[in-house]
Amino acid sequence: MNNLLLVIPARKGSSFHRKNLKLLSGIPLIRYTLEASKIALPHSTLVTTDDPYIFDECLSYNIIPDTRPENLADDKATLDHVMFYIATNYIYDTYVCLPPTSPNRTKSHIEEAIKKFYDNKADSLISVTEERKSIWSCDEDNFIRPLIERTKNRQQENPCYISNGAIFISKRELILKNHKKASGRTILYLMDNESSVDVHNEQDIRLAEFYLKVKS
Repeated sequence: MNNLLLVIPARKGSSFHRKNLKLLSGIPLIRYTLEASKIALPHSTLVTTDDPYIFDECLSYNIIPDTRPENLADDKATLDHVMFYIATNYIYDTYVCLPPTSPNRTKSHIEEAIKKFYDNKADSLISVTEERKSIWSCDEDNFIRPLIERTKNRQQENPCYISNGAIFISKRELILKNHKKASGRTILYLMDNESSVDVHNEQDIRLAEFYLKVKS
C-alpha cells in the first residue's frame, strides 16, 4: 500500500480560464483537493498542470510538481490521456486521480475509496452517485430514445450509477494496457449528491458553496 500516487490534474484552460483558481467561499478551488489529499495512508501527491499559478498555490503542500506537456493541455486532452502519461513517467503500483473540480469530496471519501479498492482486490474504482430516473439519448433527427427507462415507482426501481468525477483509482498495468484511467474489474464507490458537485460553471460554484456551508 506504500506505493500509492495521488494525481491532481489541473490544466489552465479546463471549462473556463483558470477555473481551478476560481474562488469558492474565498478559497481557490484547487486548495480543497490539496487539503483532501492529505490522507493518513502512506502516499505521494502529484499535481500536473500547464499553469505556473497552480504551482504557486501548492507551495505550502508536499507535492510532486509535473509541468504538463502542451499536447496534454488543450481541450482534446482527456483524463485518460493524462493518466497514461503519468503512469508512463511516474512509476507507482496504484494511482488515485482526484480532479480539483470536486471541492466537496473529503479526505474520508478518498480513504474509504482506497480501502474499498484494496479490500476487493479490484483493478479499478470509480466514484458514483445513484440514479433511479429514466435516462434518454437524442438521435440525429432530434427524437429521443430511452437508454434506461423506468416504469415503476422510484423506490421500486433498481438504481443505476453515474460517475461523479471525484475519484478514479487504477493499477498501473491496467492504465498502460488499456490507456484508460479505470478499466478491468472495476468497482464503485457511492457518494451522496451533496458531496458530488462537479464544478464546471458559476452555478456549480454557488451550489458547492451552499453545501459546504450546510455541512460546516
